[in-house]
Amino acid sequence: MDARKESRAATASNVYFGPSAQRKWLRRGAPRDVDVVLLTHPRDRADVERMFPWAGMLDGDALADLLDCLQPVYGEIIEAKGINIGILFLPILAEDMIDPRKRASSRSRMETEGLTKAAAMGARHVCLGGLTGALTNYGRRIEARSKELGIELTTGHAVTSVSIVRQFDKALSESGLSGGDAVLAILGVGSVGAGVARLLAHSPRATRPAELILVDTLQQQDRVRAIADEVMAYSSMRVSVEVLPTRYALPDGSRCYRDANVIVSAVSTPSILDIDLVRAGTILIDDSQPYCWDRNAAWARVQARGDILPCDAGLVDAGATAYRSFFPFDFADDVGNGSVVSWSCLAEGMLRASLPQLASNIGEADVAQLLAYERAFDKVKFGIPPLQCGRHVLDVAAFRRFLRDADGSSGERGGRS
Repeated sequence: MDARKESRAATASNVYFGPSAQRKWLRRGAPRDVDVVLLTHPRDRADVERMFPWAGMLDGDALADLLDCLQPVYGEIIEAKGINIGILFLPILAEDMIDPRKRASSRSRMETEGLTKAAAMGARHVCLGGLTGALTNYGRRIEARSKELGIELTTGHAVTSVSIVRQFDKALSESGLSGGDAVLAILGVGSVGAGVARLLAHSPRATRPAELILVDTLQQQDRVRAIADEVMAYSSMRVSVEVLPTRYALPDGSRCYRDANVIVSAVSTPSILDIDLVRAGTILIDDSQPYCWDRNAAWARVQARGDILPCDAGLVDAGATAYRSFFPFDFADDVGNGSVVSWSCLAEGMLRASLPQLASNIGEADVAQLLAYERAFDKVKFGIPPLQCGRHVLDVAAFRRFLRDADGSSGERGGRS
């Protein structure tokens, strides 16, 4: 693996991570099933280098050749409370999954190689990580093959939506803001973005913003307007729609820049939001694959001005289930002893395995499913970890001071809407 130091915990007999994770697991006594598998992929070549550090020496063509030759590989197998969990990487980059010329071949490899390898390890539940949900029409295109293999698919989007709503609440609360202070833009109203909007309308636990702006492309405007009507029918939030002329960039005059002070993004086109155009005092929550905004630029602005709170989304504190991962995902709590942070899509599979009464999610999660997973999230005592940008823990207290000083007020704002 990478050059980080191994702790005593990381060398324990029940820790299996790195390219040889599956071999180490199978070598440990009697064969055991892996109950839940997260089927995911490297986001970029840096993720490939996390698994194979020597891949950094390869040029683009050589790396592509390597990925074409590789089979899916378990990056880690984790023993949690009552369940065994595998993280299975497809040898396909995110950029290839969104390339129209390569989508079909990527989906075929996922179905023929990825699902087969998960089934061979006894997986009962497979969670769709990264762009695999979008690649398969939220699981619909591989559902038949999954059933043949005895696998229940789940997109992970219900728990991802729940975690984003909880992170929105956490970011507001720790920043000294209430829902009434928030103008929330949801950039990308696909499965996750729509799930967030529906939870804000229907959940008794959600902090509701004063205004909700749903932002998507011209091709999606009918769908987005229908979701806006649905949200307005069930809540008192002001709701508006912004239609973008293209998916490749956010216009300088977008309401995300002009009016919103919270931006939740869940898109599949990289770097469409310019961090320099975000207005001071904005909270950003990004669940996009690849990233919607540049992490290095955001962190540089935090250090230079402290006037934004740029948060990675889709992270769940799963410590209550005795979950601990040693794969180098750059979670901020991992200082050599592993991390209790799980990707939210994997957390959904963990809930499915622990609470069989939960329905799996194929296609978009409806309101009943979203609320059921929200209750399950609380039942197993999942939580939201400290807010982070990349591998950096955010100093939310400093951001709160910025807001207070910018307001010209010495008092604190608080409460819930």
